[in-house]
Amino acid sequence: MITWLKQCGNWVRRVLAWLGDAYLLWIAVLAIPTLFALACIVFQSWEERIRITGMCLELLGLATVALGLRETRKLFNQPGLLQLAERWLREFPTFYRNVRIVTGTGHMSMGDASATGFASASASANASLEERVAILEKSLNQTNMALQEAQEKIDEETQKRTRALEAERQNRETGDESNRRLLQEAMAGGLHLETMGVLWLFTGITLATASSEISRWLTGS
Repeated sequence: MITWLKQCGNWVRRVLAWLGDAYLLWIAVLAIPTLFALACIVFQSWEERIRITGMCLELLGLATVALGLRETRKLFNQPGLLQLAERWLREFPTFYRNVRIVTGTGHMSMGDASATGFASASASANASLEERVAILEKSLNQTNMALQEAQEKIDEETQKRTRALEAERQNRETGDESNRRLLQEAMAGGLHLETMGVLWLFTGITLATASSEISRWLTGS
């Protein structure tokens, strides 16, 4: 029995969560009878009740569409209608054109440049064998050092390029994911609000336009 009660409680919670996922649908549907009930309280005539309910639904639909446009505009950082009007008024052309002369200075940099030089030693004509061998060993050591330094620079540059490419790839992936979420949020959020607005506008226009006919149909007169 206890196990069954626990399962029943879990099922009820899952059902409530499932119903909560469609809260926008419930708001869109329940708003219609709620407004009609309020109209029935305030007005006595059926024609007035239906007409006022239709008008309120039309206003709700328009407000919902305006809210959806506002949210989409905010997501993409676009100016509002008042801001556009203000900007347009500020750009009113004056009678005399203002000509501005802008002077500036430029600077060009060639970047960092580095050069490496190596000195070589040669044996004289009358040098002994030991001196020639010593000079050869010194030249070989200089060559090995130069090769090692060049290899270190190549490895360092390769690591820098690899890190730069990895950072660029991560930034690009982050930007793509952010843009994808932004578009998804704009499309999904706007779609839900527009659907609610269309439902309310359709119902409101129908009730407000045919309020007399619907009233006669309900009252049978």
